[in-house]
Amino acid sequence: VYSSTCNSITMRKYDATLIYRICDDVGTIEVVETGGVRSLHFGSYPKQSSMAIAAPDKLLLSYCRAMMAWRLFLDDFDAALLIGLGGGSLAKYLLRHFPRGNIDAIEMRSSVVQVAYSHFLLPQDSRLNIRIGDGGEHIRQMAWHGSKRYDLLLIDAYDHAAMSESVDGPAFFDACRQLLHPICGDRRTPHLSRPLPISSRASTIKSCLSRLTAGTMLLLWGLLALYPNLF
Repeated sequence: VYSSTCNSITMRKYDATLIYRICDDVGTIEVVETGGVRSLHFGSYPKQSSMAIAAPDKLLLSYCRAMMAWRLFLDDFDAALLIGLGGGSLAKYLLRHFPRGNIDAIEMRSSVVQVAYSHFLLPQDSRLNIRIGDGGEHIRQMAWHGSKRYDLLLIDAYDHAAMSESVDGPAFFDACRQLLHPICGDRRTPHLSRPLPISSRASTIKSCLSRLTAGTMLLLWGLLALYPNLF
C-alpha cells in the first residue's frame, strides 16, 4: 500500500497509475498502468517493457518489434539466448509464436524476474530457462567453454541511460558470434558428401549466405548502437 503522496508523485512522472513499486540493491522497480497498458520502469521515465492487458503477448514497443528482424533470415529456431528479461515481452512473444523453440534468458535482477511473473503474465513454461546473473559475462564464459550454441541471440540489456557496460565493445560481439550456429542449409540435414545438382547448390548457397548475413547483422547492429559514428 502506498501513500497518496507517493502515488501522486508517480502519476505526475509517468501520467499513469502506480500499481507496484519495489526497491532492490540496484534501484527502483515500478509498474504503472494507463489506458489498458501496463509498463515497467526502473525509477525513470523511459519504459523498460509495456504490455497491452487485452493482448499480453503483443509487442507494443517499437524496439521490440525491430528485434524481430531476425525473421528476415530464419523461419524458426530451436535455441535462443535472451540477455535482459525485463517484463518478458520478447520471451512471451517467442514462446507463443515458436512452439518448438527453447529460450535461455539471463537477467541481472531477481526482482525483475518476479515482477515479470506477477505483473506481466510471463508464463511458467518448461521451454523458458531463466538465470540470474550478468548477461555479458555469461556470454563470454559460454564462448570460452564452447558448451552451447544458439540459433538466435537477443541482447536487451539497457536502462534509461545506455546499454549495460557488460555488453559493450567488440570483444563482446566476438563472443556473441562464437555462440551462433555456423549454419549452412538445414542444420537437421547431415553434411552432404556427394555433389549437388546446380539448382540444389544455388539453393544451399543462398541459405548459407542468408544465415551468415544474420550473424553479421547482429554484429553490425550492436556496433552501430554502441558506436554510431563507426562507419
